[in-house]
Amino acid sequence: MQNIIEINDFLVKSLPKTIPGLVALIADHKDALTTEELSSIDFGSELRLREYSTGRFLAKSLLQRLGSTEMNLPTLSDGQVKWPEGFVGSISHKNKICAVIAAERKSCKSLGLDIEISTKKDTLIIDSILTTNEKNLTSIHSLREDQVINLYLSAKEAFYKYQYPLTGLRFDFLDIEVVFDWDKNRFKVSPICLPRLTAQLVNSGEFTSGFHVFGDLICTHCYS
Repeated sequence: MQNIIEINDFLVKSLPKTIPGLVALIADHKDALTTEELSSIDFGSELRLREYSTGRFLAKSLLQRLGSTEMNLPTLSDGQVKWPEGFVGSISHKNKICAVIAAERKSCKSLGLDIEISTKKDTLIIDSILTTNEKNLTSIHSLREDQVINLYLSAKEAFYKYQYPLTGLRFDFLDIEVVFDWDKNRFKVSPICLPRLTAQLVNSGEFTSGFHVFGDLICTHCYS
């Protein structure tokens, strides 16, 4: 319960009022799913169905608050949520927690949200997440090294979710580099050898970011 309160407080304090968020424990909300939502994804397990249904349940609550009358959020062929016309949002879940943020498109171009639980990663996984420059910076902060590594992972996940609706581009974690502003709890992202992504992001303008680490729980977001 404390983790839910922490994430909710972080979202409230770091996001404008035009981008509301909801956080809850993952539960069984499959009765609230539409036929199209149920048929748009192969769940594979009861846990995946609970994660999916909780995300949709929270997202619909936010959309209703924002004035949307469309309560159908199927999954597209590329794995993205089909948000109603005029709205944007992002869903993330980890372990027993689900978090969602949403906004009207007239006030926000795109959103990216991610939550992670800090765990120790083996060398192969670290090599797939961090660039050489990022590896050199994992031990210069008061956070534990595993917390910093998972913070990089979360920031890159949030940024990917943010940029994909704008650019339609897929890339690996090593294709971008993250620099943290530890004083302001924000981060910037620089594409590496991805001229199309660089051009698209320049056209989209600057994005605002935020991150928070509380124990082993990490939350990051991007929006513009």
